[in-house]
Amino acid sequence: MRWMVAALLVVMQVSVVGAQSTILFPSNVDVSPDGSQITFDWNGEIWLAAVTGGPAQPLTRNPSRDRYPKFSPDGKTIAFASDRENGVQVFTMPLVGGTPSQISYHTGGYIPAGWHADGKQLLVQATRDHFWRHGERFFLLNATER
Repeated sequence: MRWMVAALLVVMQVSVVGAQSTILFPSNVDVSPDGSQITFDWNGEIWLAAVTGGPAQPLTRNPSRDRYPKFSPDGKTIAFASDRENGVQVFTMPLVGGTPSQISYHTGGYIPAGWHADGKQLLVQATRDHFWRHGERFFLLNATER
């Protein structure tokens, strides 16, 4: 079901709140656990919209590039990758908005792949060790701020 909605987004247009722009081809779409909202990255920001389309609201506004948003299992938190601090790091923020909290600090960076079912950890992807020999790895990262 989630992939079906994501595929429809490629065709569907989502308009920007308070602007005359139209978002075409959003990237890295994730569907909320209750199926009512989507989050995606577009133009370096994280956005939130209803699955039915209509106006989208930016969750982040930052000169950095924010990508790969993921809903938490309870739908109250978004995790995403951003290059705002020491490479690409993972940040979390409440769905209602607020200041993002950095939760990863490795200079090699991380990309969130999804949440653990308990909502306390994130599955993240990173390249470590022997990067020339398939150094891609998955790790569980504590989802609380350090």
